Amino acid sequence: MAYERTYRGLPVVGGDAVVLADGQGRIRGQQNAAPGVSGVPTTTIPAVSAADAERTVRTRLAAVDGAGPARLVVKVTDGRARLAWESVLTGRTASAASRLHVYVDARTGAVLDGHDLGGTAPGDDFSLAVNPAGGTVTPGGSTTATVATAVTSGSARTVALTATGLPSGVTVSFSPSSVQSGASAMTTVPAAAGTAAGTYSITVAGSGPATHGTT
Repeated sequence: MAYERTYRGLPVVGGDAVVLADGQGRIRGQQNAAPGVSGVPTTTIPAVSAADAERTVRTRLAAVDGAGPARLVVKVTDGRARLAWESVLTGRTASAASRLHVYVDARTGAVLDGHDLGGTAPGDDFSLAVNPAGGTVTPGGSTTATVATAVTSGSARTVALTATGLPSGVTVSFSPSSVQSGASAMTTVPAAAGTAAGTYSITVAGSGPATHGTT
């Protein structure tokens, strides 16, 4: 079993003390990962604020999505104990999702230690909308609308536009026929002179990293 330790009410992180016990609870061995620790803090009052420590940590990520509340601890690293702020940030590095765990010296503001717990990056995705969502076309005439896309996660990707559910005599064209998510296209809907009167539902879809449609 590993013991959770405190120093003047603060959690101690690192240099774990481990006690080995058998099934009857008899102690068979013990180990201290940091015997003879030096630099034990004489005060638990930080000179660096939690906000300043978080600002230091934020510079280590390309984008920050969230930050948990900083926790004041005693961090043991390389046989030395220091008063530190423990912060966990979620976000992204330049190339991947990140859950960054960092300890900042509460006296000097220097980064003492840290490790990236990793994360799952959301895939590239987009939304699609048509404006106006409906219209009236007389036989032999046409109407137009704007197809707008937006990036909802990840990066912009090519989205190919199509239309289904067309009644006889009605066609749909897009200009351009594909866009980068985040861009818009113009759609034109002409109806031939002999098109039967009625109410029709046409579905406009965009296909890229995913497929989304609107009717």
